[in-house]
Amino acid sequence: MTAFLPTLAADAEERTLAALAAVEQARAAQADGAGGAVILGAHLEGPFLNPARAGAIPPEHMHPADPARAARLLDAVPDLVRLMTIAPDVEGALDLIPELARRGVVASLGHTPADYEAFRHGVDAGARHTTHLYNAMTGLHHRAPGAAGAALTDDRLTVELIADGEHVHPAMLALAIRAKGAERVALVSDAVGPAGLPPGEYDWLARRVRSDGATVRLPDGTLAGSLGTLDRALRVVTAPPPGPAVDLATAALLLSTVPARILGLTTKGRVAPGCDADLTAVDLTGQIRLTVIGGRIAYDGRGA
Repeated sequence: MTAFLPTLAADAEERTLAALAAVEQARAAQADGAGGAVILGAHLEGPFLNPARAGAIPPEHMHPADPARAARLLDAVPDLVRLMTIAPDVEGALDLIPELARRGVVASLGHTPADYEAFRHGVDAGARHTTHLYNAMTGLHHRAPGAAGAALTDDRLTVELIADGEHVHPAMLALAIRAKGAERVALVSDAVGPAGLPPGEYDWLARRVRSDGATVRLPDGTLAGSLGTLDRALRVVTAPPPGPAVDLATAALLLSTVPARILGLTTKGRVAPGCDADLTAVDLTGQIRLTVIGGRIAYDGRGA
């Protein structure tokens, strides 16, 4: 990974504001020469979500789409928030979505029990993206296409997929890529704090979660984000059927080009004159061997 949006899940407002300040502090440190994957801004996954599809996010931190609350979050650090997940069915959402677009924030639909029609109302209001397709939304049924069916069939929307091999069955990953076309699909890690750490119990969003090395879950078994990384996503989407079995060029589109395009970035996500020299080299098994950020080697595993 050479650049990313840190995701802040719905939380108490004062903690979200503190987290936004911390993201900005880290971004400023990078401007002064600190290394690491480039922070492009922030993604607010809430708080305007529907508690009926909370997933692992504490439902008590989900609220109607109040313009004043939204302004406090968006104005805390001007131009930091680049993406916001919002449920189209919560009170006030259809009025807030156009305001997000006016501010240059990508409105992404998710964490919603909305049916097909209600989901499309969010798109009509100006939403252009879908947060972790299939997860925390109404699924596909041949007589009730649900939010997932609306996202898959509306060309105004891009979708993202958690391709960790746990959140979405490989065949459903393949279905989404075939239905949308690779140019409208982005892969995300959805990684949370325990990612990269040994199996065990951890605190996340003031809740106790347990990692078994493959998944991280609440005590009731609910998936609480992912332990996946984007190199893992690469291996999942290039796997043979029932996996998507995409080639490396298509995988690069899913992992780099489309995410950059969603954010309106013209110098990232592709190899071309004038673009940032951000590159990741993998071997034939999909393991990362070299990472270059801004023309400088950030990780060299070629001798490993």
